[in-house]
Amino acid sequence: MKYYRNYRWKEGKPVGIGKTSREAPRCFRIVSDPYHKWLSIEMYREGQFAALIYDSHLLDFRKLKPAVQLAWRKEAIDDRESWIYNEDDRLILREKYSESGCAVYSLHGILICRYEFDEHKARVVLFDSHSLPVLVQQYRTFDRGEFIDLIDENRSPSEEYSSAHIPRG
Repeated sequence: MKYYRNYRWKEGKPVGIGKTSREAPRCFRIVSDPYHKWLSIEMYREGQFAALIYDSHLLDFRKLKPAVQLAWRKEAIDDRESWIYNEDDRLILREKYSESGCAVYSLHGILICRYEFDEHKARVVLFDSHSLPVLVQQYRTFDRGEFIDLIDENRSPSEEYSSAHIPRG
């Protein structure tokens, strides 16, 4: 088994950075089935399992593409929450909104990811549950600052997009 000091996202898939041992103060293990249909990221602290960071059974980041999402349906429950249904009309996610963005949960209440709005740069940044950037979408805006058209999508973002770099309005 391979353990890494860290990882990053590339095209919706986790990529390990810097091999290390399981006994390291903190390390990550990327797990997959033989056909790479399912992916997960496990975090270990000093040899002990600490957390499940990502599980593609809950939400597969590789499928976060406009063509796939067109078949999804969003239902607003109130001004703070929406439910998302997949192409089979199966309820799969809950979104909970805040001033700076949105947290996405499984139906079981597990935090899967969150996204933040960077109004100064007209972009949305999607972070995994460990706060590493997964996807960055750049938008064209109206004079009023409303996001209207997707003009660029970076599916292999770097650390420069960490949440610490998003200004708070």
